[in-house]
Amino acid sequence: MVVGILLGYVSNYAFSTLPLHLGWRVMLGIGALPSVFLAVGVLAMPESPRWLVLQGRLGDAKKVLDKISDSKEEALLRLADIKEAAGIPPECNDDIVAVPKRSHGEGVWRDLILHPTSTVRHILIAGVGIQFFQQTSGIAAVVLYSPKIFEKAGITSQSTSYSPPSLSDSLRSCLFSWPRSCSIGSDEGRYF
Repeated sequence: MVVGILLGYVSNYAFSTLPLHLGWRVMLGIGALPSVFLAVGVLAMPESPRWLVLQGRLGDAKKVLDKISDSKEEALLRLADIKEAAGIPPECNDDIVAVPKRSHGEGVWRDLILHPTSTVRHILIAGVGIQFFQQTSGIAAVVLYSPKIFEKAGITSQSTSYSPPSLSDSLRSCLFSWPRSCSIGSDEGRYF
């Protein structure tokens, strides 16, 4: 999120010199580029090996695992784990197999909300709580209106809508949040 805000300020600052009738259109249209890149990237992604195994397509799952794993042994180990979870016997190595259907997912949401395990309940509370407080804290409004706040405080520049204080705030946020983001999931991450 922080990198996106910084890129938004930088691109808007760059396009602020365009004529008014053209500038806002370019600024608005440039926001569609990440979505286009994401859509193209999704088309290039392989299917999930778990989903392929659950559909009985072991050959396709093995090809995907060979492509994304570090070694053939790791791919075979992952495939064996997925087959075990899906209820497919380990000796079954055909490309297409019949998979025993245990459930079609009926009642999953009901069980998740009404009867979660204690671990799932903690995860739900943390996830929903973080999103709730992130939205209600108003930090997005501060970031959005920071150019106007600086203008009212008397700090102005040639183009007050994309002022250097806003850019520097975004850059500072990006620089300080980057190391933390990189350390999530590592041993060093728990000491921050």
